[in-house]
Amino acid sequence: MVEHELQHRGKLNALLWRIDVEPPILDWGDFKEKQLRTST
Repeated sequence: MVEHELQHRGKLNALLWRIDVEPPILDWGDFKEKQLRTST
């Protein structure tokens, strides 16, 4: 199950990279940091 999810995330990142778009935050730690920065 995890491998399947990672494969899809990899495909999404590759597509975004090709159109020169910053990939979304996929890590919980990065997400939490961004939430803290935007709320202050």
